[in-house]
Amino acid sequence: MRGRSKKVSVGQAVSFSCLDMRAKLHNSLLISDCPHGCQRESGSQRSEAVSAQIQMLKEQTFAVLEKASGVAPDKVLHKLESIIAPSDIGIITSEARIKKTVRALEGVESEHFPSIEARDVHDLVKAHEARNFALVAKLTYAVSLGKKETRYCHYREDYPYQDDKAVEVTAVFPLPRLAF
Repeated sequence: MRGRSKKVSVGQAVSFSCLDMRAKLHNSLLISDCPHGCQRESGSQRSEAVSAQIQMLKEQTFAVLEKASGVAPDKVLHKLESIIAPSDIGIITSEARIKKTVRALEGVESEHFPSIEARDVHDLVKAHEARNFALVAKLTYAVSLGKKETRYCHYREDYPYQDDKAVEVTAVFPLPRLAF
């Protein structure tokens, strides 16, 4: 629904899931038209699966609100920023510094994420910002490790020259699950 917005009153729960949208899309397609090659299920089986997925996503999303005590999301965000922002991992970098930064990010994930808590909806948003910030940083550094050259503003001290034969980098790794 591009360009359209839906008004939501304060306190009204809004849920969105790719599975839900995919199910709606698949409901309108014939089997032969399905771009994913999925087998059609009966409507009740599909809605039960989508409902279960939505419930799981809601539980994961709001889990930090249910914690009685823990680390404030602001503290986790500041810790992540202090790891990513130093000048030694900016434009000019090396494999050793990238790996050091990734280890530090993983340390924050294992130390702080399990104990992060949210006192209200604002903290809930900050908690998810911290998780997403860590995920984007890890993905960025994974691609940086794959680049064995210097190109434009990506300068590798250990690979100071541009390598036109290695322009394309394909990063294949499992999607990390950064749960609270």
